[in-house]
Amino acid sequence: MKLKAVLAGCPEPDAPTGHARTSGQMLTQPQGDQLPQWIEAVRTDDLPSLHTLADGLERDLAASPPA
Repeated sequence: MKLKAVLAGCPEPDAPTGHARTSGQMLTQPQGDQLPQWIEAVRTDDLPSLHTLADGLERDLAASPPA
């Protein structure tokens, strides 16, 4: 349901769909190292619907101890 809301608010539906799929893969598979690239891609594509999520993930990354 939320994906539909994101798609409705975005003039280019392929970008948020791809980002949503990629984020889902990172959550279900050990791909956390790709998170900074995902955040950058969301910012580059200027997807306001995903900015809040990207902001929160950046704060979490900054607060995490180095691996």
